[in-house]
Amino acid sequence: MVRGPTRKNPKLRLFKRSSWPLIPPLNIPQLQPELYLSTIGFHGQDKDYGPVTKRALKNYRAKKRKLVLEVEKVEEQVVAAMKRTDEVRGRWQKAKLEQERRYQALEQLRTDCTDLDLRLEDLKDQIQDMTEEAEDMEGDLERWNDD
Repeated sequence: MVRGPTRKNPKLRLFKRSSWPLIPPLNIPQLQPELYLSTIGFHGQDKDYGPVTKRALKNYRAKKRKLVLEVEKVEEQVVAAMKRTDEVRGRWQKAKLEQERRYQALEQLRTDCTDLDLRLEDLKDQIQDMTEEAEDMEGDLERWNDD
């Protein structure tokens, strides 16, 4: 990607190199197109790779083999972790449903206890009212019998 203008910065924007016209660089004469057409890089921006030795190739092949084995081990660990995660997720969901069921049962018991407590208070008040009414009637009976 090459920078060019953008909306935030009209003078800067990313262009794909393939969208650019293939114009030879200014420092290469037009009379010798093989100088810029045969380059590995783009418009004379070649990197100096230096000589590629057998030792360097051997080192990178060994490094690649080592990395491939390491990647395979890590992929196996990822698969094992995914299986374990799925198993734990199943147990977690069951436990969560059980906790929700227990919580709902607890809420129902709390509601029932509150209702029973209110009913108990109402019944106690009703007994007291009836006791007072009975005492008033007994008092009236005694007064009326004394006359």
